[in-house]
Amino acid sequence: MLDRETDPTMLRFCDYSIPRKLAWMNLLVSGAALLLACGAFVAYDLISFRESMVLIFRSRPKLLAPTASPRYCSTIPSQRERPCRR
Repeated sequence: MLDRETDPTMLRFCDYSIPRKLAWMNLLVSGAALLLACGAFVAYDLISFRESMVLIFRSRPKLLAPTASPRYCSTIPSQRERPCRR
């Protein structure tokens, strides 16, 4: 196993200069914020897509009902030919 004492090219985080540490911390924080924002956009898109689909599927029968053929509401075979009253 490589150790810091045996391999002088390995540096620990505390061995970096302050500007390099700040750059790494800035990179990590920016990456985390970017991932969080992407997750929020995906969640918002899924929720709004589901809501719009529900709205579409609720309004479609209301638009088609007046032009559709009348339903037969009787379960008795002899009365099935008579449409339901509205």
